[in-house]
Amino acid sequence: MALAPAPQAPSAPTRVRRLFVHGALASALLVSAWSLLDARHTLGIWLGPLLALLGWLGASRPRRSGLGLAAALAMAWSLGAAVGPEFRADAPEFFVYLPSLVFDHDLDLRDDWLQMGFDEGPPRTPLGLTRNRHAVGPALIWLPFYLTAHGYVTIDHAWGSGRYAPDGHSAPYRRACGWGTLTVVVWGAYLLGRLASARHGTGPGWLAAGASVLASPVLHYALGGALMSHGLAYGLSAALLWALLDVADDRPGAGTRFWRVGLLGGLLVCVRWSAVVHVLLVAPIAFVAWRRGRLRLRELGLAALLATLACVPQMLAWQVLFGAPLTVPQGSGFVDWQAPHLLDTLLSADRGLFTWSPLLLLGVVGLLMRVRRETALHAGCLATLAASAWVNGGAADWSAGEAFGARRFDASIPLLALGLAAGLAWLRALVQRRPLLAPAALVVLASVWNAGLLALFREQRYAGPVRVEQVAAGQARVARRAAEGFLGTLFGAPGRALAYRALAGDYLYSSARPAGRITLAREDEGDLSGRWSQPRRGVSGPAFRWIFAPGACLTLPLDRALDLTLRFHARAASPRVDVRVRVNNTEVGVLALGDEWSEPALALPGAYLHAGANHLCLVTGPVAAEAEDQPVLALSSVAGP
Repeated sequence: MALAPAPQAPSAPTRVRRLFVHGALASALLVSAWSLLDARHTLGIWLGPLLALLGWLGASRPRRSGLGLAAALAMAWSLGAAVGPEFRADAPEFFVYLPSLVFDHDLDLRDDWLQMGFDEGPPRTPLGLTRNRHAVGPALIWLPFYLTAHGYVTIDHAWGSGRYAPDGHSAPYRRACGWGTLTVVVWGAYLLGRLASARHGTGPGWLAAGASVLASPVLHYALGGALMSHGLAYGLSAALLWALLDVADDRPGAGTRFWRVGLLGGLLVCVRWSAVVHVLLVAPIAFVAWRRGRLRLRELGLAALLATLACVPQMLAWQVLFGAPLTVPQGSGFVDWQAPHLLDTLLSADRGLFTWSPLLLLGVVGLLMRVRRETALHAGCLATLAASAWVNGGAADWSAGEAFGARRFDASIPLLALGLAAGLAWLRALVQRRPLLAPAALVVLASVWNAGLLALFREQRYAGPVRVEQVAAGQARVARRAAEGFLGTLFGAPGRALAYRALAGDYLYSSARPAGRITLAREDEGDLSGRWSQPRRGVSGPAFRWIFAPGACLTLPLDRALDLTLRFHARAASPRVDVRVRVNNTEVGVLALGDEWSEPALALPGAYLHAGANHLCLVTGPVAAEAEDQPVLALSSVAGP
């Protein structure tokens, strides 16, 4: 029998090339991590990406895919060093576990809050300890990076720098947590790109993986918001999906590797408790694999055991802080399981998933398109997304405060990325079959833009040169009103309300108007119509706008129809003026105004109002031609009760 030829040793030029590639990538990782850890050293911000690019381009084409992760990590760390993680919002609560566990070896967090510069930490639990509403899982993921920072700070301090105290709280410790988050995000995106490429082609797969970070809330929570749990949840969810597809695709030996699903799923839940809904993704795939003989019960049992063990640190933390291994730290009333804001979490302009990240809607379409081919996988993804929306829609602060986008869908974004890859692959095939579709779409977009400009021109909005941001804002208003009109024609008042909620979402008593007051001097021009002056301010008194005959209107945004009493802070330009008030073309009363500032009130019946944008008009009536340029009344504000 002939012997196989012995493998030939690489030539000298090949060895030099490999040495250069590996050296460049290793150096890129080192200098970018150094700059991310220590803000004093900015060299890695530009040198890291340069070395990473040189190393990746220097590799032969077959080896580039394997080295892509190292290059991506170096570039991401350099970007993270340039942006710098922020220590605000919920970040202190996630971080505080680390110094308490590593330095104090306990969960008495009060002294660590004081050391972080807070006069007083959160309220105490019934056990007398400082409350922490957030998961301990992120601290466990960050721990290796945190300990690396401690070693770095200790050495730096021993060498006499003295800039950073080795106390667990100085800047490198915090930046190390951002380093850990960025690493997990890039790792998750890399796995997501590989699995999506294997299913839908290299181009759509990697585009979808990139979009899952760059076109979603993950971008912020990988960089500025890296000291929160969302970037970690994204990366772990992507890794969980990667491990699941090992079984779904029936790869050899997949059953013996199913333990990874349990471990990754448990870690995901330990990082984000609401991610427990991912059981709706895992269960159908595991059931189908078991029915087909690809999974044995002992392999399922091992995965379940590892998932439980991964959640034990959180249960221990709750036991210590709250006296129970399972609890809702925000309080039992934090989640309304009827999910009154289900639609808001998806479509509201106030951080709705698809209004802030519209490309992800194509991910839903892609999942729906593939349901019949792989029901367990794609239906599981859709069920998990729906359950996430239900939980998020029941949270007391459903818009998640000062969040960047729909941050609480962090663990659902990798599932949408899988559907996005399918959608992009379908679009690519469609354009290949119908090549004129792409240029036709460009022509349609240009025509729509021109139609919007024409609408603004007919409103006489712009008499001369205008800034591009003014035109863009005007076009957005035209699009919103067109959507309100279109959906209103199809579905009546509920359709108009839905369009306003998705494209404006700014209501009386919302964050923009917390006191329920519309201040005319600050009101957007697009929400005014009729004959208004520019904002004015007299020698004394409030800022206001003049109203000229025959009258003017403003938008009264409401989240629902209700009986409402409004107060009008106004004065007439003459000793006595009677002003008729109309709401949505229905007259509701008369305001009697004198030439001194006053606040007459007027009741608006809920029967004349609707959810969304209501048109509130003050009608002065016709005047003689020579008096048309004379103001009739000044209006400063309109306020609810």
